[in-house]
Amino acid sequence: MIALIAMSFNAVAQNKAQQKRIAEVRTLYAQAMEKIKADSELPEANNHLVIDMQRMMPGTGIQNKKVSYFSHEAGDEDQMYKWDVYFLRSSYNVSALQFNEEYLVNENTQKPVFIYFVGNTYQHDGTVEKRYYFNADGSPCFFLITHKDAEGNVISKEDVKNFNDNIEALEMERSFHDNMNVYNTVMGAGFHE
Repeated sequence: MIALIAMSFNAVAQNKAQQKRIAEVRTLYAQAMEKIKADSELPEANNHLVIDMQRMMPGTGIQNKKVSYFSHEAGDEDQMYKWDVYFLRSSYNVSALQFNEEYLVNENTQKPVFIYFVGNTYQHDGTVEKRYYFNADGSPCFFLITHKDAEGNVISKEDVKNFNDNIEALEMERSFHDNMNVYNTVMGAGFHE
């Protein structure tokens, strides 16, 4: 009985910690959307990179992929040609299936804060949404998976506490780092002191 009470208390505490992190991420996400809007209205502040590609994929046909990065100058004399990403968005298809990803980035540390994935699923005629939350230091925290049917009704929800238990979560984290490497390579190309 005592063990059951302790487990319940732990679950409530963990749920409160998750709710707190979700609220923090929502605030940071809203701030990023405000920055994107404000920067687009001021040409001098509109630092962004858009990669738009088309490629033939074996077995699935043409893939169209677009990745948009939003950034600010680092603001440090020692890093004159450095831009800090605060948000990136990616959309692509695999055959007729459509996928969208959003990455909220800590502008100071350049580590992930939140990753959102939504797309068609092979499991049913609907979509899957995945929300990956990271701690303030960029380490994985937890993620939520929601399956919806074709009408948008929730079929199932899952709360996963350990990234290491899910290969897709590890792939999304790797995708974040791949995207950041591409950004830093492209934005840094040709700038030498």
